[in-house]
Amino acid sequence: MFEKMAAELNWKTSVMILKDGDYSFPQLCPINCGFIKVCIEDDSKCAQGQNVSAVFSEVPISRAIGPQGSDQTAFILPISQDLNSLFIRLDSHIYLYEDHGSTIFEAWRFKDNPIQIGVFGELQYQENVTNFIRNKKPMWRRRRDLMGSSIREATVSKIGRSVYSQEFFNFMKHMSQVMNFTLQEVHPVDKIWGNPQPNGSWLGVIGMLQRHEADLSSEALTISALRAEVIDFSAPVQIEKITLGMKGSGRGGETGNFWSYIDVFPWFGWGILLLGFIALFSCLYLLDSTRNWATISLTELVPAALARGASIPEEQIPASLKIARLATWIWGLMGFTFYGGLLTSTMIASDSPNLVTRFEDVSRLGLTLLVEHGTFLEGMLASGQPSTLLNDLYKATDGQSYDSDHVLERLNNVPNTIAILPSQYTSKNVTMLRLDSYFTTALALGFPMGSELIPMFNYHIFLFKESGLLEAEMLHWSNVGRRNNLLLKSETNLNQLGYEFVLFPFLLLSSGVTLSVLLAICERIFITRPPK
Repeated sequence: MFEKMAAELNWKTSVMILKDGDYSFPQLCPINCGFIKVCIEDDSKCAQGQNVSAVFSEVPISRAIGPQGSDQTAFILPISQDLNSLFIRLDSHIYLYEDHGSTIFEAWRFKDNPIQIGVFGELQYQENVTNFIRNKKPMWRRRRDLMGSSIREATVSKIGRSVYSQEFFNFMKHMSQVMNFTLQEVHPVDKIWGNPQPNGSWLGVIGMLQRHEADLSSEALTISALRAEVIDFSAPVQIEKITLGMKGSGRGGETGNFWSYIDVFPWFGWGILLLGFIALFSCLYLLDSTRNWATISLTELVPAALARGASIPEEQIPASLKIARLATWIWGLMGFTFYGGLLTSTMIASDSPNLVTRFEDVSRLGLTLLVEHGTFLEGMLASGQPSTLLNDLYKATDGQSYDSDHVLERLNNVPNTIAILPSQYTSKNVTMLRLDSYFTTALALGFPMGSELIPMFNYHIFLFKESGLLEAEMLHWSNVGRRNNLLLKSETNLNQLGYEFVLFPFLLLSSGVTLSVLLAICERIFITRPPK
């Protein structure tokens, strides 16, 4: 969180740097000369500080759990040098604590401006009990005057700023008026939000933040793990569902034809299903058609079954095993039931002319991707996520975003066009597929703010064409890592939906085969060998 700092200790004065946001501030409790104790407000957990006669840097003296489980870490640092030589975050709490005094001073600084020191609170001693009275004015009000400071804000263009200001008020302009700093807008020469390059550098706004050519960007930039590797984000400012639009089929609500049910799986998918059913029904056939199977060796089992001799008398089969045998058949048939039900419900829900899972080279698709301002724009696409297909589609377009009317007009007039729109848009001639999707935008920060970031991603993307479903992609994001104080997300990409469709029925078939084998073992144990 801070640059490494070490110096000889001044025993009279120490600096305590506490990272906890502006909420639930811990109490400060002095112990004997040379010690500081940091306590949570209820005073139930306290930790004694380090002995001040040592020489040290960044010594954690307490860890407390704040709201929503966020970590708070306190550091006590010695002072034998000018505070202006320290690197201090804008949102850090820095206190000058005098061991023999009763006043706690707050010190802070923004960028390269002179450090400022003010009274943060007072300590009152009453009968060996220390009470801390803090200055309850919010942090941003205490640090309100940034006169002489200049903040560079990266925006794609002035047009982009005006569009976003309709949905998000220009809060950086508002903050500049409240906190008395100069706001300078800077724009990337390529006028894009940010594309990663093979050498690790970035283009667009993200590149400016990476190279410290800008301090922050208040554009509605989409949060992604790839971007979080090079810049920090604030907490999300927008979480919204998205909708994928395509030109209506014009077939009067027709959901498909016979080939729709055949083309839903590629050949290998049908092959796996066929092998599973052959294995299941073979086991069941052998169980029902074998004569005197309890004494027949394995090498004679198949010939005996093919001979189709007299079956075991039904009265010799326990009722429980009859039920188990029936359950085995039902279990196996569930594979077909699952497939048919899933296919039918998916077709009805999507209202697509037919469902054909094809994974073709994007160069042969001839699709045009349109994106409206403020929705899915470049965040997921131009940053290399979520998929190669989407990324290639985006690169194949002119790289521009449009207003909703223009997007809907092109959807109706340009063949093989799909569009990503906000979920609230509807059109009579355009099929709107409401996705179980979220995209999250936030402030992009060139300097560290230390805000905890918990973006929410759990979305499905379906690309449709007149001939059917081209690709279905599922992305699930989960907490997997941490960069500084930033929670990251990583994605698991299932590019070929055919595998997912096959997996569950195949598991049903496999379990059915296993159940039939167990049934055979039970019958061998519990059924008396019939007389010859």
